[in-house]
Amino acid sequence: MDIENFIAEFKKTFVYDILSQTLTDEQLFEHAIDGDGVTWFKEQMRQMWDLWQAAKAQAVPEGFVVVPKEPTEKMIDAGVEETSVDWKRLVFGYKAMIEVQEPTND
Repeated sequence: MDIENFIAEFKKTFVYDILSQTLTDEQLFEHAIDGDGVTWFKEQMRQMWDLWQAAKAQAVPEGFVVVPKEPTEKMIDAGVEETSVDWKRLVFGYKAMIEVQEPTND
């Protein structure tokens, strides 16, 4: 579990700044690990943990990057400079690659 990462990132938020005015870190971050889950003793931390987990589920997996659906002019220029392929073929190949990678939402 990444509780340590969660706590470190949470301490950077304004919510932490507010809660830490009335609670110590020991009180705020008190939790129990039960199997694969975490039980937070403060409701605010349970909510923040749920948000953290939901955000992680939407994150880009390790080894992947986010790219635009349409190549930018800068991307096209760089691709044409690096290869002998004309820009139309480069754009066609790029779009075909993106289309293959898009998940279906059926």
